[in-house]
Amino acid sequence: MDVQRRNILIVLGSLAAILIGINILIISGTLSSSALSLPFVSPPTTAKAHVQVRTVAVFGDSLVFGATGDLQFQLARYQNPEIHGVIGSSTVQLEPLISEVHQTKHPDVIVIALGTNDLIPVFLAQNPNEHALHMINFSNHQLAVLQALSDTPCVIWVGVQEHNTVRNLKVLGPEMNATMRANLANYLNAHFLDWEAAMAGHSDWQAPDDLHFSPAGNAGYASAMTEAIASQC
Repeated sequence: MDVQRRNILIVLGSLAAILIGINILIISGTLSSSALSLPFVSPPTTAKAHVQVRTVAVFGDSLVFGATGDLQFQLARYQNPEIHGVIGSSTVQLEPLISEVHQTKHPDVIVIALGTNDLIPVFLAQNPNEHALHMINFSNHQLAVLQALSDTPCVIWVGVQEHNTVRNLKVLGPEMNATMRANLANYLNAHFLDWEAAMAGHSDWQAPDDLHFSPAGNAGYASAMTEAIASQC
């Protein structure tokens, strides 16, 4: 019994020493208390896989705007599909609209094609700290959207392009898509659409500005979303 008590006292003493050491570092300014904060991680939700899809809503930027006609045609099998392509929009800008449609119309499937414009401040960042801050900002907004949609049967988030020199997408695109994948992995009702992989071998899908799509690319964009709904939801 004396040995057990001695061991317990040793452990408690060690823990106390560690806590005292951390407090000293914080007071001296060596360690910021914010550095001890745990990152926000959303809990997984119960998947509602392969439900009967009746209603679909799509949200995106100018890429969705350009493909609106193709999306309306290809999604006509569903009841009054909603297509919201808002030129220049980012995730934070469309959060209120996504929330409104989710709360009032409760679509079975919500497709979100955002992220390209979220990379603008990352592209313009003056130093690595600004770069990291803007990526964290996007990640937090994406997680907030996913949390709000955790009761939606199926959510599909479309990745950004990675092969373009515009906005340094060759470098920033893979980083953005990796962030998206990591966040989506926390939600069993959420899926990643690898648009870069879908574009492979279709150079004719790219518009001359190396960012938007040609008519064939718009049709391909709509097809990729339609096929993802059929296979993932």
